[in-house]
Amino acid sequence: MFEFSPVCNQFLAIICCNLLVFSFGLTSGWTTINLNELQNENSTLPMGKLSTGEGSLVVSLLFAGGFVGNFVILPISNYIGIKKTIHLFGVPLITSSLLILYAKNVYWLYTSRFLCGLISGGLVVAIPTFINEISNDNVRAALNSFYDIANNLGMIISFLLGSLLNWTDQAKCQLILPIIFLCVMFIYPESPEHWIKLRQEKSAKRSCRFYKGNICTLENVQFLPKHECIDAEYEQTKVHTNKDDSKLTFHDFLTPKAKRSIFIAFVSLVISFLSCATVMLSYITNIFEKTGSPFSSKYSSFLISLVQLFANIIFLNIVERFKRMTLYIWSSILTAIAYVAYGTYCWLWLNQDWC
Repeated sequence: MFEFSPVCNQFLAIICCNLLVFSFGLTSGWTTINLNELQNENSTLPMGKLSTGEGSLVVSLLFAGGFVGNFVILPISNYIGIKKTIHLFGVPLITSSLLILYAKNVYWLYTSRFLCGLISGGLVVAIPTFINEISNDNVRAALNSFYDIANNLGMIISFLLGSLLNWTDQAKCQLILPIIFLCVMFIYPESPEHWIKLRQEKSAKRSCRFYKGNICTLENVQFLPKHECIDAEYEQTKVHTNKDDSKLTFHDFLTPKAKRSIFIAFVSLVISFLSCATVMLSYITNIFEKTGSPFSSKYSSFLISLVQLFANIIFLNIVERFKRMTLYIWSSILTAIAYVAYGTYCWLWLNQDWC
């Protein structure tokens, strides 16, 4: 019987997980690409035209759901395992598309956007955790790089579908990949760490064989027979899990290294949030609609998403060649220059009669 190598199993499992990320990008782009229609007098939606406040709430509930999802994921994964949690997230994503498809009033859209955001917040935490538990050190960075590419590719396809299909056909297309994901994900076992926490050693060893295999061929640790090598990897994983189970105290966060790490993480998050990139993308069709561009707003939005994808690919090639601090500084400078240009344009547009 043909079997894939353990590293191949790692890649296939994470690619399968990123089908859900791709589906999220596809579903989250629905609001952006259809925002003009939601607020249009001739809207074909059953609830009719949405007010400015209702449209803004439809957009913002995506991010509210993401905030909640960051915290929901941990207790669920501790109870049923990280792989099962990711698998379970396919259900609310399907529900989100069904709510759009059969929406009777704006509250259906509110619920749909919140569920979609919930998946986003959960996956941001769940997939890196799953990667950390099943992957080898030498492929971990490559596996983590799939997330942004899958998300942006989903957004690109969403904008492309938005320029070709109406809002109901878009919602139908959004159902396909989550259903495929739910079926395929049954193939992959839970991570070894979860079975070790449950003290089910047979299941843990089976999972370890699937994801890690013969570590003598992957890492230069010890020259052992094949069956002993698998047990060695299992014992190594067991020790690592037991260390992770040690309780943290408040004083652990007061050490100089911890303070420095928290400060760097906080500043990075603040820079990311203050860039308002997600807000700009959420209203990108409205922005292009008001510019008077000869291109349609949907086509322009599609080009923006393509730029994002190319930026991800370029960044993956240069991130290991430069210091992270250098990249952060130049990214912040270029973002500031872009916002100055955009702010100047908005000021001129608002004061065009005066000018």
